[in-house]
Amino acid sequence: MAITPLDLQTMFVRLNEVGKEQNHLKEAVASQQAAGAKELKEQELRQDKSVNKAEEDKEAQKLKEEGGGEKNGADSREREKSEEQSARPQRKVFSDPEMGSHIDISG
Repeated sequence: MAITPLDLQTMFVRLNEVGKEQNHLKEAVASQQAAGAKELKEQELRQDKSVNKAEEDKEAQKLKEEGGGEKNGADSREREKSEEQSARPQRKVFSDPEMGSHIDISG
């Protein structure tokens, strides 16, 4: 198909428009990448500033599942203390039955 002078005239007129359109398409890809990079950077900053939940050790989790080594030790310590207190003779402490029932406002 041959190009006629009339077709050539319309092509030259539209040449600037086509060039601008091609330029916009090239810039669109770059601007999308820049926007994506900016969003990713903001997300990273938010994650850095936020407090993250720490993951527990697998060994600590095993101890909890087995009944907890420290918990059993604490229970045995409490039992020993209660046995020591029950072995001691109880002291009788005098308390005044009138204490706290009268308010002295004279001053």
